[in-house]
Amino acid sequence: MRYFLDGNNLAGAWFKSAGKEGSGEHLLIFLQRHKLPKDTTVVFDGARPRPSVEKGALKVIFSGRRTADETILDRIGKGDIVVTRDRELQSRAKVRRAGYMEPEEFLDKIRPKEGGAEKPLKEDDIEGWMKVFGEK
Repeated sequence: MRYFLDGNNLAGAWFKSAGKEGSGEHLLIFLQRHKLPKDTTVVFDGARPRPSVEKGALKVIFSGRRTADETILDRIGKGDIVVTRDRELQSRAKVRRAGYMEPEEFLDKIRPKEGGAEKPLKEDDIEGWMKVFGEK
């Protein structure tokens, strides 16, 4: 089972920051601090300096001239999970025999259980994401 995260949609759902400068790296730093399912891909709208990046369990894709929704739909298959609040994307994922999960559900899945601690964020993680997003 693979997870495909609608990046801008999650940034808006969790941080009320979709489309704002820095929202993408904020989301990625947040995700990096949590234990993610083995095959997790976050897809953002638009072009970035690199078409895709992998960092630990997390793969990052920028959709370029297409929408993140189109990019996700091209990649999903039976049994995959799309994490989004976007009802149209959820519906289209079901047609492709994939499931979907609301952002809050996914957040509950990756949050540490009672008594657990989050993975500490390393300085090179922040620098790495800044490079991904073309920030200096």
